[in-house]
Amino acid sequence: GNALGAALFFPETQTGTVELLRGTTAGKSYLATEQVDNGDRKFSLKDDQFLSIDGAPQWIPFEVK
Repeated sequence: GNALGAALFFPETQTGTVELLRGTTAGKSYLATEQVDNGDRKFSLKDDQFLSIDGAPQWIPFEVK
């Protein structure tokens, strides 16, 4: 899939926002996840490792109202 947005957060950050690259659609479902930066401080769906538990990426589904 395509990323709607991304932001770099540091461990000491308690809150933050992610600006979206395009709009969402009411009634449509989306997924959110966290990735660990590979050290270059650039977002990459391919190169940054997904946060996982027992090897399974942790996807959080949500629906836009």
